[in-house]
Amino acid sequence: MARPRDPQSPFKVGEHRSNGHVYATTQPYVFDKNGKPVRRHFSWGTLIDSKFIPNANYLYASKEERDKLIFPSGWDLSAIAHGEKNQSALTFDLSDVNEYQDRFFGTTWLLGKIVDKLHVKEDLLTTFHGDTDIVNDILTIAMFPYLTGYNLNRLEKWQELEKYPSGRTLSPQNITLLSQAITEQHRLRFLQARAARLEEDELLAVDSTTKSGWEDTLINIRWGKNKEGLPLEVTVEAVVYTLSSHQPVYYRVFPGNMHDSQTIRIILADLKEAGFKNVTLITDRGYDSQSNLEEYILNDQKMIMCIKAGSGYALDFIKGLSPYSFVPDGFDYCAEADLYYRQVHLSHTVYREDGTEKKSDRLRLNLYFDPVRRSMELKKIDAAQRGAHQELDTLILEKAAIADPETFQKKHPYLHLEYEMVPEKNWVEPHGEIIPIPAHTILKSYKCDDEAISRGKRTAGFLALLTLGKNLTAIESLEQYKLRDEQEKYFSQMKTQMLCDRQRNSSEDGKAGRTFIQFIGLIFSSYLRHIWKTTPLSDIFPTSLAILDEMRSIRCIEYPGQGAVKITSFTGKQLDICQHFGFDLPKESASAQAAPAQGKKRRGRPPGSKNKKK
Repeated sequence: MARPRDPQSPFKVGEHRSNGHVYATTQPYVFDKNGKPVRRHFSWGTLIDSKFIPNANYLYASKEERDKLIFPSGWDLSAIAHGEKNQSALTFDLSDVNEYQDRFFGTTWLLGKIVDKLHVKEDLLTTFHGDTDIVNDILTIAMFPYLTGYNLNRLEKWQELEKYPSGRTLSPQNITLLSQAITEQHRLRFLQARAARLEEDELLAVDSTTKSGWEDTLINIRWGKNKEGLPLEVTVEAVVYTLSSHQPVYYRVFPGNMHDSQTIRIILADLKEAGFKNVTLITDRGYDSQSNLEEYILNDQKMIMCIKAGSGYALDFIKGLSPYSFVPDGFDYCAEADLYYRQVHLSHTVYREDGTEKKSDRLRLNLYFDPVRRSMELKKIDAAQRGAHQELDTLILEKAAIADPETFQKKHPYLHLEYEMVPEKNWVEPHGEIIPIPAHTILKSYKCDDEAISRGKRTAGFLALLTLGKNLTAIESLEQYKLRDEQEKYFSQMKTQMLCDRQRNSSEDGKAGRTFIQFIGLIFSSYLRHIWKTTPLSDIFPTSLAILDEMRSIRCIEYPGQGAVKITSFTGKQLDICQHFGFDLPKESASAQAAPAQGKKRRGRPPGSKNKKK
């Protein structure tokens, strides 16, 4: 009879010697190519004179997985008790000086103060059960691309030049292991912590952007169309910004073939699960659909939604307007907005599957009319009807390839374009060289689209908003909707300054972790940009990145013999930055003690006017 297996056996840590090194390993069962269970050594660190030194596998394992490990009683586990970090490195709180260091510190000090002011580190500690080392690693990885513009492969070297929150060496392997250790549960816990900090009746702008990738190993990246015209597939990445505190509070990744209007159900469910209450969602026309409106009504979700003037309630109302020569009857004028407007109270009933019904709460249609915009749109329609299309005639004559027919059609909304598919063939040069020509699409003909022209003439000059659950006038609704323009600038910032324009990972768990870290970076970078834009700093610095450039020269010098830390002085514009951000100077800086105490006599020579000989 076989001896029963010890259930604790997979978690017992033992010595494994290889190539002159001693490793601390467990021996879990894995399956070989024949499906047979065999034991394999899995390393958790090294053993030096019975002292256990954890490696990256241990450092980035979950707390539950660490607690299962059973170490021999004679091993020295003090490296774990002391924070499981590289003992030659330093922590961000300017303590534990172990060796002489002289590194740049100004930019990371500024971002660290922003992180503390926004309570980001506090919420991360809650998310990761108080593990300070993992939190500092995440903050370091989030800061690095924003501060340097470099890929994370250079972070390990840069830690020798600049002081970052993490005291561990973040090699590419360690960054990958950390990214893979971050799960969806971490994302939800962090979103719950951020939601608890929102004010009452926050305005949340909902929008998405596409992110391309060079590989198709990620599930969500197998479909989609690249907006930049590159032959790369995409994912859709939704981000929700608060327009009151000016920072992102939610994110989620969707497949690249999913339209914005199809994502709102998941976003609403996520926001509810994360604890977002009494918030108002602001969306653009991409989220306009009848099903989404009914979803808002069923969830008592307050919203401001831009809708298409050529469909739904807006089109029905415009069709009922009496003929007009300049402005429709019943529209008022707002001098500040330079627009004509009208608000209409609506009622919409949603029938549930169980037969019960739910009526809308304060559903209002807000219509805005601009005669100047109408004249420009009518001019464009007239040009389409008169056939002023030399570009199209040239394309037909030259049989030029159309790379993206769908996008090309959007450039000509009042024309019906017909295409022809040219099969692949070989072109033989006069000297005999054969050049393959791939299959492509060419423009065959075009004609006016009478239905699109009729709809365009009817809705020219109109803009429409729907509001639900809000007591707002038409102009107040428009002012709140216009705040979401700020979000578009943040998407541009994310893809440029934050280096988040491409997928840079090839595994699902790595993708989840990297997106989480990028979201952390977007929080403090958005706040920095907001302070720059809304204070006199915008008059001093041409861009928000110029603020970081000004702070780079500040250095942190650590003296192990004296057990002391010194920070070089803050001068000139650096003092202006601290003033407008509301940050006190670090006590380790000479500039913190530079100003004389009020009421005390200043040492040194008196002014020249008092020192002249009489």
